[in-house]
Amino acid sequence: MSNAPSAQSICEAVGISPSYANKIIGGHRVPPVSLAIAIYRKLGWRHQTIAKMRDDDIKVLERHNPWTPPAARAPRERSAAA
Repeated sequence: MSNAPSAQSICEAVGISPSYANKIIGGHRVPPVSLAIAIYRKLGWRHQTIAKMRDDDIKVLERHNPWTPPAARAPRERSAAA
């Protein structure tokens, strides 16, 4: 994907693993909208998931479904997401 940040910068910004970040950058995984918005907010890069969204729409989605890094989730949430 053009103009994508490095996997390392994504990892540090939003708290995901390097392999997951590489899969997102390479187009092998589609991030949840909440994660795509978090990447956009931290690094200014719009993944194709949110590329055509208006800023007002992003704000609404962000308010109702904010990104929570895996390490910050409760143990029950981590096991349910796996």
